[in-house]
Amino acid sequence: YKEVKSLLVVYTAISVLLLTVLVMGGVMAYIFRHQVQENMKAQLVLDLRKYDPKSGSMVTWSWDRTQTELQCCGMMTVQVEQSWQIWRYNTAINPGPGLQDTKVPSSCCKEGVACVVSNQTVVENIWPGDCYHKGMEFLQGHSD
Repeated sequence: YKEVKSLLVVYTAISVLLLTVLVMGGVMAYIFRHQVQENMKAQLVLDLRKYDPKSGSMVTWSWDRTQTELQCCGMMTVQVEQSWQIWRYNTAINPGPGLQDTKVPSSCCKEGVACVVSNQTVVENIWPGDCYHKGMEFLQGHSD
């Protein structure tokens, strides 16, 4: 009977420790959720600037897949009025000094149409929506 009692004490102590760690983790995640969101946005903007359709990198593949699957284009920041305009800060797609003729990746285009015709962006052919918000909605919708 003494062996069983000692194992019960060890089991209880480990269970209480794990419960405490889980509760602390939940509290920390709740407290720092806004900081996590801001860090995610900053990393997305940084990755957006690294996007290069000629490189075949994971960043490029990820942005293309995200925009195609979520039917979105770019993301909103304080610098732009529409989410697709963030692509003006990508030098691989928009190498020129002017910001008036912003081009977007082909993954921003609605199916079967081109977004850039005669070196001009056709806004009506671009997926509407912010990829950050659509991604968050996707995650929240699939986390139940």
